[in-house]
Amino acid sequence: FAAGCLEVKSLTQRLAGQAFEVILGAEPSQDKRQPLALPPRRGVSLEELQRRQEAAEERRKSQEAAVLKQLAEKREREREVLHKARQENSAFSRKTEEKLQHKMEVNKENREARLHELRQRLQLKASLTQHEVFLHLTQSNAQHEETKTKKSAGRVHCSCKPQGREKTRKTQQVLFNTQNSKKMRGHEKYRQTHSK
Repeated sequence: FAAGCLEVKSLTQRLAGQAFEVILGAEPSQDKRQPLALPPRRGVSLEELQRRQEAAEERRKSQEAAVLKQLAEKREREREVLHKARQENSAFSRKTEEKLQHKMEVNKENREARLHELRQRLQLKASLTQHEVFLHLTQSNAQHEETKTKKSAGRVHCSCKPQGREKTRKTQQVLFNTQNSKKMRGHEKYRQTHSK
């Protein structure tokens, strides 16, 4: 340090010795370090400016291309999602239509089966009715033949008996006709109600 930088200050004096304080001062202004000088600025040429401008233009174009690429990818994803949703919707509609068509076909088959069964029952009922009428007619014919034989036998014994038997046969025939007409009307009503 230089001599001007030191300052000695006496504090106390004792028998054993002397106490003092040393104060270091600042360096003189002429010894202060100068700040580092910036290097001299070079002049930028026109070619350098053009090169920098071209580089900036390329960076801008690459950024625009990246943004456009991201937008295109986003649109492509949206198209894929829409296409998938349309496919799922069309598949669901097709399945629903197939189920409805199948249900309608099953209902139609069941209805036709019920109608066929009902027709068979009606035909069976009609055939049974015709069979019953045929049996009734054969029985009445047999009774008629029986009355004929009895009538012929009655003529030999008594002339008054055949007249009573003839009346009985006529009343039986009338009763048989009324019963048959009632049965036929009943069957006709049954057919009409079940055909509806």
